[in-house]
Amino acid sequence: MSNHKQWFIETTGNSSGRAAAELADIPPATLNRQLSKGELTAEFVIAIARAYHHSPVTALVSTGFITMAEVDGTSLGDALRFASDQELVRELAHRIDNEPAHWEGTFDDVVDRSANPTLHAVPSDDDVEAALQEANDGLAVAQERTDELTEPDAP
Repeated sequence: MSNHKQWFIETTGNSSGRAAAELADIPPATLNRQLSKGELTAEFVIAIARAYHHSPVTALVSTGFITMAEVDGTSLGDALRFASDQELVRELAHRIDNEPAHWEGTFDDVVDRSANPTLHAVPSDDDVEAALQEANDGLAVAQERTDELTEPDAP
């Protein structure tokens, strides 16, 4: 769809230019002037799309500012960099599979401990408990203080 006015009507639910401008935080007179000419700027298309919770990219394609070929040219790396932390976690949670056989080898392939000697295995609860007990036993060996600590005399 290259007709900007039709895109505006469909996106805003046939809102008035003033109402859409206020919601998009753009000058109403400029928006109405552009609508009367039937041609919006890319900046206004983006602002209106965001104000009405639509994809700015889809809006730019719909209004002819960019093509789908240009959108599809986004690399996987770029797409991942642009994703928010919440979007990445949501996608990972969606993909996680609790079937252990499906995870076999996954992390060993990614993390090579021999290539990075700073990585250590996580100690077991028994190992942690033994280390704490050893540290506590070492404290008991220290000599007890025999002299009494007192407050200094006031001058």
